Amino acid sequence: MRRLNIIWIILCVSLLVISPIEAQDSSYPVITADNATAIEQIGMMGGDQGRIALSPDDHWMAIGGLQGVWVFDLNAGDESAKLLAGHTRKVNAVRFNPMDSNKLVSVSDDGTVREWDASTGENLQTIDAQETPIFGVDIDSSGRYVAAASGATVRIFSLETGEQIRELDDVDVGFRRVTFLKDSPLLVA
Repeated sequence: MRRLNIIWIILCVSLLVISPIEAQDSSYPVITADNATAIEQIGMMGGDQGRIALSPDDHWMAIGGLQGVWVFDLNAGDESAKLLAGHTRKVNAVRFNPMDSNKLVSVSDDGTVREWDASTGENLQTIDAQETPIFGVDIDSSGRYVAAASGATVRIFSLETGEQIRELDDVDVGFRRVTFLKDSPLLVA
């Protein structure tokens, strides 16, 4: 039941962030006395649609914010919250590895991509993307590559070595989101 409440809160926050003007529509969730505190707590952590992620097995939830990345074990209850500290500025996006639900990546205004172990809280590696801020992140379906979107550049890194594989920067528009197509090497930014 706790997991369903958390997922409902994420949905509420995401819908309000995506479309606050349409929140008057009866098909959108309404903030009530029962859910206001939880929504406020997620908001204080910095939760919005790019900063909230669920692991592929629905065991973990991560929320990026001003303090770092908060990770919750959805099977353990409220006491499971732990802060993954390491970023020196606001965390803009988090994503779980589709091949290993215990691993996630985060990107920040500090210009780094960090890989974490959700179960231990360990920072497995830090990739200096050499550009700040980084707004969006995604991991390909093989779990081997991470893409980071920052301004007019998208960089792709190997999660195995931390090395930059490719840089896409021949555009006149800024990138804020990046997504690998499922089971494909194609990238949408």
